[in-house]
This record gives sequence, structure tokens and C-alpha cells, in this order.
Amino acid sequence: PVTIAAGFTGVLQARETLSSPVPIIQLTSAAGGGMVISDINKTITITIPAINTASLDFTSAVYGLELTSLNGEVFPLITGTITLVREIVR
Repeated sequence: PVTIAAGFTGVLQARETLSSPVPIIQLTSAAGGGMVISDINKTITITIPAINTASLDFTSAVYGLELTSLNGEVFPLITGTITLVREIVR
């Protein structure tokens, strides 16, 4: 297990398949990148505004989230699949 510490950075990418060369979603912990890492609360918050998701056009995708420590050590944190569900309630 990894414990979130000060200075960690993160990247989340989603791709239609594992072999897809270009991510369809990419978030980072850089300012305005859609990801906030709190070493105080030991949390990672992901935010994708509706304006950014409106143009997404896939059925399912794979994703991965990695954290990088200050000394450059990379920690693959979580991977999985996502399904795009269009707005149902309008």
C-alpha cells in the first residue's frame, strides 16, 4: 500500500482499449488539471466538468491512476473500466 505524502503528483488516463495510443481522458494534479491530492486528508479528488464530458463518445474504456513521489517513484494506484452513460434525467 502507498501512503499519500506531501509532494506527490498524479496522473489519470482513460483509453478506449489498453493499446489505444491516445488517451480519451487525461487528468493531472497540476493546477487546473482536474485532480487534487491532499496529503493532509489522504484523499484524491477527481473532477471532470460537464462541459468536458459532453463531447465524450465511447461505450467503455479502461483507466489507470498513478502517483509519483518526490523522489520519482511511481505507484500504480488503481485501474479499471468505465462505462459512459448518457444523461438519463433531463
